[in-house]
Amino acid sequence: SVLPTTIIPIDDIAEREESMREVRQRWVMMDPSVRSLENPETRSGLRITITRAKLNHKYKRRKKQKPRLNDDDTSAIAHMLQRTKVQFGYDSLSGNLWFDTPIKGDDIEFDGLDTGGQVIRWWLQWSIVRSGGRDGPPESLRVYSNGKACMLYVQASMFTLEEGESFVVQGGNPTNSDAPTPRFYTKFFDELRAFLGLSFRLEDLSTSNAPKFELSRSKNVIPDSNWNQGTAPLSVHITDQLLMAIGFVRPDRQIVLRCEEKQDYHVDAMLRVLKVMGHKIDCVVHNDERVITIEQIAENSV
Repeated sequence: SVLPTTIIPIDDIAEREESMREVRQRWVMMDPSVRSLENPETRSGLRITITRAKLNHKYKRRKKQKPRLNDDDTSAIAHMLQRTKVQFGYDSLSGNLWFDTPIKGDDIEFDGLDTGGQVIRWWLQWSIVRSGGRDGPPESLRVYSNGKACMLYVQASMFTLEEGESFVVQGGNPTNSDAPTPRFYTKFFDELRAFLGLSFRLEDLSTSNAPKFELSRSKNVIPDSNWNQGTAPLSVHITDQLLMAIGFVRPDRQIVLRCEEKQDYHVDAMLRVLKVMGHKIDCVVHNDERVITIEQIAENSV
């Protein structure tokens, strides 16, 4: 059955001044029927299913069970999938999330136990890239919840951008601790350029009234053969972001990363993703550091 359409009345004075295009976009984003739930079994290509998506300690402790992906989350996924060949569905009862692609091959099932939204954003982008990309850059995204971590959408879009393309996110809270901060991204992009040759830039276009950021991708460069993480271990935050990037570039060399040994499921989750992609990974703890060794990926991997 088709979910009912919810139209949100626009009666705030500031919102009345928005263009009709932005108003129509907001209606679509707030409409739960944008989710591809009506016929989840109708497909012809490879499906990626994340079972028990985002079932981590935060949600295990909840006394009142409710969907781990809310309407803001599913609307953002639908937005990112515009003008792609990928469809998605979400079963709020089981917590299973899936992406249907035109790719030929065996279905992929990934257990979402002890993972977070980062894994969802990785598979979302992998589905788009492997399905032929997007017909043009992603549309600007307006975040209507003032407290929402808007920098999550930088992470959700960066690897789908072609060289010369950009993505704008407006609204939300750029300092929400659920996502990397703009300052973090500035440092991370410097490391990413030297380490893997991927070039991104995040520009702050915010006004006194609302946050606004533009993510741009430039031409890839030759990685710095002398790149070294230094004597200190990497933070878990830098490490999980680098692991996320490694999954899109198929490194032609062995990679060794030393990161702090800290209770954090994001690093382990991304290592599991890379293993599914065909990477051989060795991970040992030594002197309060975790040493991660990633071998060159096989040509016939996923």
